[in-house]
Order: sequence, then C-alpha cells, then structure tokens
Amino acid sequence: MSNLERAGYHRPWAVQSAAIPPAIAGRDVIGLAPTGRGKTVAFAAPIVDAIVRDTIARSPRGRERRRAPLPSAERLRGLILCPTRELAMQVAREVEMLATGTRHHVVVAYGKVSINPQIAEIRAGCDLLVATPGRLRELISADALTLAHVAHVAVDEVDRMLDMGFLPQVRWLLERLPEKRRTSLFTATLPPAAAELAETFLTDPETIEA
Repeated sequence: MSNLERAGYHRPWAVQSAAIPPAIAGRDVIGLAPTGRGKTVAFAAPIVDAIVRDTIARSPRGRERRRAPLPSAERLRGLILCPTRELAMQVAREVEMLATGTRHHVVVAYGKVSINPQIAEIRAGCDLLVATPGRLRELISADALTLAHVAHVAVDEVDRMLDMGFLPQVRWLLERLPEKRRTSLFTATLPPAAAELAETFLTDPETIEA
C-alpha cells in the first residue's frame, strides 16, 4: 500500500476495484479493459501480494526473512506474459514498483537481444518473471528456468497476442504450468479464440469489465 501511495495510486481505478478482490480471494479472473486504465496494477498487485504472503507464511517468525540462494526452479512463483518488448518493460517497471522493499527479484525477458544476460539474471534469482512468449520458450529450451513452481500467472493483452500470432506459443506455455495455480487473462476484447483459451486454462473464472 505504501508503494501504491508513493506511485500516485490514492484510490483504485474501476478495473482495480473489480479485479483485485477476486484475485486475492484465489479466483481466476478474465479482465476486459482497454489499455491505459490501470489494468497492470489490477493483475500485478495480487501476484506480488500472494508471493510476499507465501514468503511470510513459510517464515518461522511470521515475517519476510532473507533466504539462502535457491535455484530459479524453486524461486520462480509469478509469471506475466506480454505480447511485445515495450509492454513487457512497462509492466516490469510497475511490478518492480509494487515489490519495492521486499526481497523478491523481478526479471524482464524479451527477444531480439542477447539471451545470455537474461539467463544470468534469472539464474541469480528470479521470483517473478515478465516475459514475451517467444523469449520465454527460448529460456525454457535453454534450461534457464522451469515453470514447475509457478503459482500465479497473468496474460496481458490477450487479443493482441492473437493478432500477432502468439496463440500457439501461449498455449504451449500454459500447458506446462502446474495445474494448481491462479490465472488472470486481461484483454480489451474477447474474440472466440480468447474465450476458448480462457475456457481451456482457467477454472471457474470471474469475468470483470471496466
């Protein structure tokens, strides 16, 4: 809440008021909202909150504590998929703002640049990854990470993903996530292919529109 205040979020936008409560309650969410209406915080805040709370729950003192370095396979708990490099960088900045003051490391990964620095950053410790579908698949193929422990997932701008031809890659990635997870899909519109994706990979989702 302090991070949100410092960032200028003094009252929630409509999409945040609608989407955050069911997500924190553990529901899958389909969010229909145009770009520029605060949807990044709507799906990212519940993910950061859940990861921090999980750390506290695992701490014998009931608070965050510095953990010994763990392999990325055990640390990666949150995943946000974005269609473009520019959007991934923008979303990562928002997530880093939300995670300020915690010990949770946010990494952003996208294509058309060298993969090696991204691999090194992930292997140094990654709790929440913001990535484009193609680069994430390359990272998995390079054994830089595994999705086996991811518990919180958001797919941003699903309709744009479809327009750019990323549906097969998104499906490939979602199929490799643990069955027990919380998933949010955010999109400006819900074309049939996006609705089918939600029906396949979300469980009893709550649909919100703002």
